[in-house]
Amino acid sequence: MAPTEKGKCLSKTIDIYKVRKVYGELFYALRAFINNRNPMDFYHLEAQPDEYDPEVATIIIQLHQKMTKEDIYDLVFQEFNRWFKPIPISKVVCLELSVGIFDWLSENTLPEVDLETLIEVKN
Repeated sequence: MAPTEKGKCLSKTIDIYKVRKVYGELFYALRAFINNRNPMDFYHLEAQPDEYDPEVATIIIQLHQKMTKEDIYDLVFQEFNRWFKPIPISKVVCLELSVGIFDWLSENTLPEVDLETLIEVKN
């Protein structure tokens, strides 16, 4: 299953703080994995470990246990290209990330979460 159409607008509506709270240690584990690979090659990552939090948030909420490596590749490619446009993510780096996330997902069970609970409330 490819990333959902809902994923196209997630960057503007998802509350990262709610995602962190709902996914807890799973969020931080995925963030550590992505930070360790540093797909956009940021030099300041040690000083700002939350640099990839928006990408982690929009990826983790779309992951589910039945995804294939190809599904995860499409999701990672979509999210990183959306967040860093016009700077594209390398296809090789994206493949490495997606295989690693696939392996990580096979070792972890993500909670089923209603996306509506993660929507940012504007006051």
